[in-house]
Order: sequence, then C-alpha cells, then structure tokens
Amino acid sequence: MSDTFALVGAIVLWMFWPSFNGALLNDDVTVQQRVVVNTYLAICASCVVAMVTSALVHKGKFSMLEVQNATLAGGVSIGMSCSFNVAPWVPVLIGGLAGALSSVGYAKIAEFLENLGVMDSAGATQLHGIPGLFGALAAGIVVVASTNNQYFSADTQWIVADNNTNGKQFG
Repeated sequence: MSDTFALVGAIVLWMFWPSFNGALLNDDVTVQQRVVVNTYLAICASCVVAMVTSALVHKGKFSMLEVQNATLAGGVSIGMSCSFNVAPWVPVLIGGLAGALSSVGYAKIAEFLENLGVMDSAGATQLHGIPGLFGALAAGIVVVASTNNQYFSADTQWIVADNNTNGKQFG
C-alpha cells in the first residue's frame, strides 16, 4: 500500500513542481510560461533517463521507488535556471543528467553511505542533495552562457515604486 501512495505522491509532485519553481514570478506571464515549460521538459527527461539508468544499474530490472524519486530530481536540478530563456535541449539535458545522477545515487551511493553509518531513510541525498549540487553547477553554466539579456523576454517591464509617482518604468 505504501508503494501506491508513493506513486500517487510522485505524480502529484510531478504535476505541481512548476508551481514550486515559479512561485515568486507572478508578475510576468512570459517568465511563468518559460518556467513551466522548462520544468516539465527537465522532469520528463529525468523520468526517461532514470528508467534507462535504473534498468542498466540493476541488470535489466528497475526499481520503481528509485525511478519515482529520480524523476523529481529533474525539477530540483532545473529550479535555479528554469526562468532563463534557453533552447529546449538545455532543460532536457539538465533534467536527464539529474535523473541519471539520482538513479545512480540510489543504486550505489546510498549503499556506500549506509556502510559509513549514515542513515538517509528518505533518500534526501539522492533526491535533493546530488541534483541540487548539479543544478547549481548547471545554473552557473547557463548564466555564463546566456548573452544579450536572454534572462528576460523582450517585453519584460520593470516597474520600481516611487513615493512621488505611481512608479517608474524601465525596459
């Protein structure tokens, strides 16, 4: 029964992960749309690569719990760079690599940590730790690779509140 609830929980998180990544971007619909698309691309890629990686690591069989958690690793890894205006292959690559890292983490690193006496019963290291570190590295690369103000769309408007007027518009 707990496996069924874990699957339902993973599906719910899969559906609503873009709201985590875009929660603070409520002013610009263009950026919100980009966050949703980039997050779903990363999560889908993470799911596919996690299934393949899990099957490779476990000699033809895959662990469903491992795949569920590795799928969510795509959302974790793209979180820092999901609002950037990048080509679709970028979130697919980031999510796919996060899925592979997380799946390998569940198969190999979790066992290593247990041998050291570290108990990670929730798998936080493989779901949040490893993909989060990878996501930070990927975000740094995305920031450096982004040129010509690609972070925001051409129609993004910045409004700064001023005591004397209703606001000054930049952009």
